[in-house]
Amino acid sequence: MSPVISAAICIAILKWRHIAPSSWAQAMLALSIPGMIGEALVLSHLTTFMPRLQATSGGKYGAFLFATYGLVLGIAEIVTLRASA
Repeated sequence: MSPVISAAICIAILKWRHIAPSSWAQAMLALSIPGMIGEALVLSHLTTFMPRLQATSGGKYGAFLFATYGLVLGIAEIVTLRASA
């Protein structure tokens, strides 16, 4: 459920900022890439940044991140392609 909620928040940000649907892919990349870089650092030092999360849960945490970014970027790409057609 977390990827769906995160996607809804990202879409709300684009609508709040009045980003044209033809620019959603670019805008979502600008929103996602800094998060991906930050999450790569968190995952590489999981026990330091998230001490309450068990190290064995890192894979599940990473899977949710990939699902979220995939969903968000996929939706943005579909909206952009439909707006450009």
